[in-house]
Amino acid sequence: MIGKMRAVALERAAVLEELKGLLIDNLHLSLQPDDIDPDAALFGSGLGLDSVDAVELVVAVEDRFDLDFSRQTAPSEPSSASTGDHAGRTGTAGDGLSGRQIEQSMRIFMRTLNALVDVILWARAQSPLATQTADRSFQANR
Repeated sequence: MIGKMRAVALERAAVLEELKGLLIDNLHLSLQPDDIDPDAALFGSGLGLDSVDAVELVVAVEDRFDLDFSRQTAPSEPSSASTGDHAGRTGTAGDGLSGRQIEQSMRIFMRTLNALVDVILWARAQSPLATQTADRSFQANR
């Protein structure tokens, strides 16, 4: 049990660090990874991202983590970083969503970096291929 909890915590930390790098590199932020508070709002008063940034971030996350949010069944609400509860909280997003619909949905689920980590981990759990890729990546980095 402790080994599995440790693995989940390590995966969460790795995804968080990767997301910080994606934010900095893809959105050309002049910040260091340690400057980004994972609980700060990504939009508005936090990092100040806008809707164009949201779309760019979704594309970057899909590419980096081998996900396709337009084909996912979306979580019904963002989970809190403290609970880490991804099970049993799903609603149907539908197939073939438009870019605008994906961006609107993702904006809800990526209020903070921690919330986005939760969505990525949830999506990985829904996708056997992504989970296998993540497992191989995790094992290689141990």
